[in-house]
Amino acid sequence: MQAILLNPQFDFSQAYYVISGVAGTPPQRGTIGEVNWGTWLVDYDLGHRWAPEENKPGEPTFMPRKGYEEYRRFQLNPALVGWAMNLSADTPLKDSQSARTYRLRYPDAAARRAPFVGTGTHMTGDTFFHGPGMSRQAQYIAKLYGADDYVMTEMEAAAITLVIKRSPGHRSRDELARRGQLRPGQPPGEHACASGPGARRNRRRLRRNSGERGTGRHAGGRPHRDELAAMARRLAGALKITNAHRGPASPG
Repeated sequence: MQAILLNPQFDFSQAYYVISGVAGTPPQRGTIGEVNWGTWLVDYDLGHRWAPEENKPGEPTFMPRKGYEEYRRFQLNPALVGWAMNLSADTPLKDSQSARTYRLRYPDAAARRAPFVGTGTHMTGDTFFHGPGMSRQAQYIAKLYGADDYVMTEMEAAAITLVIKRSPGHRSRDELARRGQLRPGQPPGEHACASGPGARRNRRRLRRNSGERGTGRHAGGRPHRDELAAMARRLAGALKITNAHRGPASPG
């Protein structure tokens, strides 16, 4: 990304950046198939951690690392986020029977919702975390940094945004849209490793250890990336129109 932005063959003085992809969402705040525009990007990894049993009960197990204040969180342009939300809020989103069935494993009202378009903080980092305990820590970090509720987990957006921010002529023109999967929290009564990374292998191991039998298949529907692409094209088309007319609807 940095090599592209610094290439003198390109003129990005009027460019807008849309970052899209798949992300996890906590069942208390999101559902499978939702699309979420990022309001804040918070780095999950930059800090110090210790095991809960090595701390006083109930106290945080995370402490921010000094010297990274400009890297660990970014607020995306609120006017641009609001404009994108108004443009896309009524976009029909695909759903599937397997996804609807999978949602019923969760008691949370948000997790059982049909796909929708929303906004919120996106946690970014190289650490794949899973389970309600780690999800609570992510929410703690988001609030510690002054962001709003975290609703998505992903990897690269903060790093890409830092590169864009450092590029010549940057004017807060980056946008972030992610399609949600119920990843950071497992259903009640289910072990975290039975629904996290390597879920099928982990479930077989848990059954062997507990004497259970059966197979069971993960029923979460595959994300529809074509919808994100269509939404990005719709946004890009609107940007061309508003920039051409320089009317009051332009977020620039």
